[in-house]
Amino acid sequence: MTKAMITAVSAAVVVLVVAIGGFCVFSEVQTNRYENTEYSSEHAINKILDIEELHMASYPYNGKTERVVQKELKNGKTKDKCLYHVTYKGHVQLGTTEKLMASVDEENKSITVTIPEPKILDLSVDFDSIDYIFLKDKYETETVSEDSYQLCLNDMRENLEMDTSMMKKAKKNTENLVLALLKPFSKEYSIQTN
Repeated sequence: MTKAMITAVSAAVVVLVVAIGGFCVFSEVQTNRYENTEYSSEHAINKILDIEELHMASYPYNGKTERVVQKELKNGKTKDKCLYHVTYKGHVQLGTTEKLMASVDEENKSITVTIPEPKILDLSVDFDSIDYIFLKDKYETETVSEDSYQLCLNDMRENLEMDTSMMKKAKKNTENLVLALLKPFSKEYSIQTN
């Protein structure tokens, strides 16, 4: 799957979730309108933003790592010894399970939406993409596949936790989504995210 296809699929899922959420809010407001129940803007906005697990971004990932073991030397010291190098392809899903929360200031006609920091929701490594370079034939053992799969997942997680650019892009995607969801309110309110 290309990056464009993944982005398009992610956008389609978001639009579908938004449409279902909007329909539910509209249905609830319409039903309660006839019962003389008044809904505040804040209630309606928080209903629109009520998404259980928000997928903020989805990225393909290419990585490389190596299997290193500690070798004890004759003098009692240890030395790192590389057994093999690994390249792999994977996929990461960034998002949050925390709810988006909105507060409405009726006096100043402003809406502020608090967006949680993105987290890694899912990591996967394409097992068929794993490729090895063994430094010696004897390092190619029966457990290499299983060991290297976990090695790749750990490497991917460590690198992603250090890469703030992906997290910033995921949060920016969510800010754009919130602004799009709340566009009907933008005629009456200014909208900010934090």
